[in-house]
Amino acid sequence: MEEHPWKGYKYAFAFQTSKLIGTKAYSGWRIAMIDPDSTTLLHSPDISDEKLGEFVCQSLRESQPWTIEKASGFTHDKTRYETWIGELMTFGAYKSAKAVTRNLKEVLIDNYDGQIVFIPTSTKRGVFKSFSKEFHVIVPEDSAKADIGAALRLAFERSM
Repeated sequence: MEEHPWKGYKYAFAFQTSKLIGTKAYSGWRIAMIDPDSTTLLHSPDISDEKLGEFVCQSLRESQPWTIEKASGFTHDKTRYETWIGELMTFGAYKSAKAVTRNLKEVLIDNYDGQIVFIPTSTKRGVFKSFSKEFHVIVPEDSAKADIGAALRLAFERSM
């Protein structure tokens, strides 16, 4: 049996608008993608850094290396995306999907080698871009939850 390419790695995704902030686990085989079976953790932006750090840690715990069979059967389904956007619309009392995504900030979260790495991203006109390493925010994985939450906020500030 082939060794899993993610051995020791965990991934998550964080997102923020003016009305909400949240996290969700990434899972996969060789490619990480939003895990439809993971919990979408949502809160208003006034969440404490400690609680936000707890969200990050929970999403990383939910990140799973899929079997090759599960990964090969997974497809990007527009319905899953629409369901997720619907959750954000309901929570944030948005009237349209466009209103949710207009100022959506996104941060990728990698956990490996004892570190949590927050990678600010930008999506402009449908083109996804992650910023160079100088923009990354890195904290030890055993940091206090408040420090992890503060690191995520700093990464959001670096997102566009």
